[in-house]
Amino acid sequence: MPDDWRWEDSVIWYGERVARRRAAAGMSQTAFASWVGVSQSTMSRIECGQLRGTRLEVIARIEHELALRRV
Repeated sequence: MPDDWRWEDSVIWYGERVARRRAAAGMSQTAFASWVGVSQSTMSRIECGQLRGTRLEVIARIEHELALRRV
């Protein structure tokens, strides 16, 4: 990893990636959150790069739902 790597950069990148893929699938944040099984506010926090307190199970469900939509 580069010397200037920061955790914060990675979670921001991940949140932006989720938001882009969700939008590409044509889903609103509220609808996608429902599919994943979290509240819209939790999905908003994830997409804003605020993963603190987010269970790995939620991240796995996000990735599963995005893969099902092939985006």
